Amino acid sequence: MKTMRKLYDQTCEEAESCICYSKCAMEYSVSDPELSRMYLGMAKTEMSHAQQLDAMTMRKAASKKDETVDPMLMELWEEMHSDLLDKMAHAKAYLEMAQSA
Repeated sequence: MKTMRKLYDQTCEEAESCICYSKCAMEYSVSDPELSRMYLGMAKTEMSHAQQLDAMTMRKAASKKDETVDPMLMELWEEMHSDLLDKMAHAKAYLEMAQSA
């Protein structure tokens, strides 16, 4: 579970960075298009990292289901992952808004 928690934390960080960079891209879309494009590229990269980390987390979670794991821990993990998916959807929405700006 330590590895899954680390992957979860890293995925959250990447999603939060995507949101931050997307906001910056929107902020500068009119006043400094070059800076806006840079931030947009960074936001896309962060989203890619978040997706890669989440995919690995899901592979690790699937392998844990084959092992004997405390059901309460698995329930907690499922709740955490649900929250993570919400955060990633939020980041994706910001990224899409930035791409449209």
